Amino acid sequence: MQKQYDGSGPPGASGDVFCPFIKTPSPECYCVEMNGLKINLAMRFCLKDYKSCRFYRRLFLQETRQSGETDGEIKGGGDI
Repeated sequence: MQKQYDGSGPPGASGDVFCPFIKTPSPECYCVEMNGLKINLAMRFCLKDYKSCRFYRRLFLQETRQSGETDGEIKGGGDI
């Protein structure tokens, strides 16, 4: 079983099960305002498939740029 993100290391560190931003989500994140229209999106993108989420990728890039670190490439396609 994989561990949850504990806040140490860069977001998206190996072994994460939930989106590392789930504890402090951005206002546009699917988990912020849970309703019938967003529940499937939140279940998909806030859990295991978070690296495919456009909000995660945007937040990850912002944190990476702010910290000056590049910890590999972001998985997933599509535009941010």
